Amino acid sequence: KQLLYATYIGGNNDEYPHSLVVDRSGNLFVLGTTASQNFPAKDGYDTTFNGGNFDIFVFKLSPDGATRLGGTFYGGSARDGLVAGALRHNYADDFRGDIYTDDTGTVYIATCTQSNNVPITAGAFQSASGGGLDALVLSFDSSLQRLRWSTYIGRSGSDAAYSVKLDSKGKLWVAGGTTSNNLNMVGSGYQTGYGGGTADGWIACMRPDSGQVIKTSYFGTSDYDQVYFLDTDVDDQSDAMGQTRGAMTRTPGTFGQNNMGQFICRFNNALDTLQLLTTFGSVARTAQLCPSAFMVDYCYNIYVSGWGSNIPPNSQSTTSGLIVTPNALQSTTDG
Repeated sequence: KQLLYATYIGGNNDEYPHSLVVDRSGNLFVLGTTASQNFPAKDGYDTTFNGGNFDIFVFKLSPDGATRLGGTFYGGSARDGLVAGALRHNYADDFRGDIYTDDTGTVYIATCTQSNNVPITAGAFQSASGGGLDALVLSFDSSLQRLRWSTYIGRSGSDAAYSVKLDSKGKLWVAGGTTSNNLNMVGSGYQTGYGGGTADGWIACMRPDSGQVIKTSYFGTSDYDQVYFLDTDVDDQSDAMGQTRGAMTRTPGTFGQNNMGQFICRFNNALDTLQLLTTFGSVARTAQLCPSAFMVDYCYNIYVSGWGSNIPPNSQSTTSGLIVTPNALQSTTDG
């Protein structure tokens, strides 16, 4: 009933926020993409727009919304923070990325780049671009003035990171999509090889102090698949949500139907065992929902948000026929 604050954030061109997170002190961090050379980043790690039409930005705002506490660009000579090519499966997939903070306010970011010259720290897991679109994972201190570490993740195809979270064991989890069948796989993860088709999902477990990868896994069928969101529960299991056009069979006792277009899965903390899998929807092997948000609460309940429409490029993503409960606030849709 009461507006606590509202403010514009940006420069003289377009800004696209991807993700928000609030730290333990109530400060708001915003991750996004900007085309403004004068975006307010005058005291951050990188105060200069890097070119290529789009740069990644990170912005920090005080709890009352009155004070800019930090801001920085991050990028190279090509487009940064912009999903393109085969991984752009849904309308507005261009602008996907995630930001997260730990108890000290340290910032972790999952995003992507087409630049082969973004700032990469010494000893990075992958110091050079794999070519084309690559995933980026990086960490800033709480002031956004120091880049703690950064790394590419990607190979010969298109690669992007969409989601990042920390578990209570001190591990950093990142997920996204890839068309590369030769990712640098580490350890004996659940799926060590590319499933095939136009894209696969991928999940990585990393060290938050250095960005070194502990273990990785593909997640995909012989058709199109991507992992858009990931969260960890109180037992440090990793739950993920995404889209598929492949054949997936649910684990016994789960909600849903086999071979639908939206999946939810759960891995153990070692990322080598699939504990739960379900798919849901009303059209077989067709993604009906563009995933918008995902969360697992303290009691293992899973929350999913998405939207559907017949907007290209995925004109079959209609909401028609999706299941609703008898007491639904809105039980009908125009599709």
